[in-house]
Amino acid sequence: MLASADAALAVSSSAARKVHTSAGEDVFHQGTPQTALSVLCTGTARLSHRVPSGRVVLLGVCGPGELLSMPSPEAHPYSCRVKEGAWVTLIESAVLGGLVGEMPGLGTALAEKLAERNARYVKRIALLATEGARGRLAGALDILMREAQQADAQAHSLDISAKDLGDMAGCSRQTASLWLGKME
Repeated sequence: MLASADAALAVSSSAARKVHTSAGEDVFHQGTPQTALSVLCTGTARLSHRVPSGRVVLLGVCGPGELLSMPSPEAHPYSCRVKEGAWVTLIESAVLGGLVGEMPGLGTALAEKLAERNARYVKRIALLATEGARGRLAGALDILMREAQQADAQAHSLDISAKDLGDMAGCSRQTASLWLGKME
């Protein structure tokens, strides 16, 4: 249901507007309310969270077709920035309300998908507060492998840089490389 709902939302020109986002540009910011549902159409986007110490933690990297955010009047828990030029589909709250009325189960499916992802992000943030660099790195690798296996049952390799891995684990690229070498 959700894959077809994502596709329907992304291509419905009457219900959505496509916005081009330049490389390094933010789609939305942590702490600001969201007025629209956003779906990444092309390119990749990084979702990150700024912890109270000021450090920015990479929560995940999204690809085409992935749900970035849902509308909410409350402060958004993370930020989204595109890595290269990308197209993002935005569906305003009022239009989304009409679509949910027309497509039974759409609202529930979207909310469940976002809640599942947010639960993973909360675990990542908690990991930063409770583990040393090695434990955080092992936790980040474990999370990445589980996500890759859920996406593709045959996945056995990850395409991620040491900098991205360090950002996920709350450490520098050098520390991530050092611990990866030791774990290897």
